[in-house]
Amino acid sequence: MYTSKRLSALLFFLFFVLFQLISLSPGLRAGEQAESAIRGVRQLIAEGRIEENTTLKIVVKQGNIRNYWGTDFALKNEWEQKSGILIDANVMPQMPVLKFLQDNRDFDLTIARQREYPDLVSQDLILDLTPFVRKYGMRFTSNRRDGYLHPDAQTEYDGRIVAIPADGDIAVLYLRKDMLTDPEQQACFRKQYHKELTPPQTWADYLQLLRFFHSPEDQLYGSCEERDLHTGWMFWMLRYASQANPVQYLFDDEMHPLIDSPAGIQATEQYVATVPYSPPEVLKEGNNYSYTLPFFKNGQCFSLILTMSAAKVLNTNRSLVKDKFMLSPMPGNLVDGQLVRKSSFIYGNNLVIAKNSKHPELAFLYAMWLSDPEISARSVMVTGGMADPFRYNHLSNPALQQLYTKQALDTVLAQAEHTVPAGTGLPGDSEYIASLNRNIWRAAKKELSPEEAMKRTAREWEQITQRHGRSEQISFWKSFKRKYRPSQSGLSRLN
Repeated sequence: MYTSKRLSALLFFLFFVLFQLISLSPGLRAGEQAESAIRGVRQLIAEGRIEENTTLKIVVKQGNIRNYWGTDFALKNEWEQKSGILIDANVMPQMPVLKFLQDNRDFDLTIARQREYPDLVSQDLILDLTPFVRKYGMRFTSNRRDGYLHPDAQTEYDGRIVAIPADGDIAVLYLRKDMLTDPEQQACFRKQYHKELTPPQTWADYLQLLRFFHSPEDQLYGSCEERDLHTGWMFWMLRYASQANPVQYLFDDEMHPLIDSPAGIQATEQYVATVPYSPPEVLKEGNNYSYTLPFFKNGQCFSLILTMSAAKVLNTNRSLVKDKFMLSPMPGNLVDGQLVRKSSFIYGNNLVIAKNSKHPELAFLYAMWLSDPEISARSVMVTGGMADPFRYNHLSNPALQQLYTKQALDTVLAQAEHTVPAGTGLPGDSEYIASLNRNIWRAAKKELSPEEAMKRTAREWEQITQRHGRSEQISFWKSFKRKYRPSQSGLSRLN
């Protein structure tokens, strides 16, 4: 009987372990996805559907092309040797991918940001990849072993798979750790505000820290957030989404904007309040992260909000803040006694297949190979590339932890659970976002009050909705809302 009990216990344990492995990693394991993609290519060649040494044409941005080549062209060479397919990777101009795809047709693969999917699909510029995903058994899971951080936001539009993840780009908050832990600064802050000097919990705390550390006469600025005409929405959204518990939506169920509410006005007030603590030309059109990041890197700023790629830059020997910075959870808003923190996908460059691709199935198989857990970790690891971690195994990879710092990746891991999708999720997103950008930019320049900026944006959004058809937009909005993850993640009691 004792032996029987031990055997039963052993069988139960083995069953439990097997169940955990299956539940943690549905779909193809690390390495298997890449091998499956290569087998798919060889099958296409064997069937005579493509010829060996066919050239696959890829067009990506300057900051990403090294991620596709690999260190010393290792990824490019490995793909070509294993698949028998050549890669012709070129740099695209710095322009919206929508315009690029409208004007250029002679390539197979390019990259697009999440919020660009609706316009690219509605204008019939990229392919629905769902049939290929089903054929080759590619799985987009969020399991904590090697799944994607937010697969539905990263890949889907209106229930269809339209992109393969190749970049992360969740917004994160960088702070000067050396300044927060300096005993003199701590004593001064305690005397001035009657509390301890700590990373901010609320946006009000954050503004207080900017004010405290801002010292332009010493060439030290409180904030290095972007306030550019074309990228402002990214930093406004962080504040707006955290105005309600569990999340503040952009529209109601009838597609009427909610942004001219007290929540939208407060988010805009919080957004414009950082400008006095920013570098002098932060409102100049075109002054995006290429203007703000160097201030932080050179030790001239207390805070920065950007993507994970900044950690890679700041952690090099050429950075004056190496070992002096930290990442902190995004500040939030206090809602009915609970602190609601939200981040958002902001930049991000994922793979899409052009509608006019000469080799769409081959292009899909390459994207499947590149996004394999092991291959993608090597792609993200390229020091000269700007692609960021987008799978859970990236965040636990020792080499990537050394590249970005473990503290940075741990912070992103915690923040991934309360990250909202990018943009509006609607056809005409470029119009909605352009309107928002224009009005919050004018508010930051004090040409409009925060209230008037939101009222104007709401009126313009109503007009955009009418042009695209309200009933159609309602349908797309309902589909997009499912990506918001309205759970208790990101909530805590304010201490």
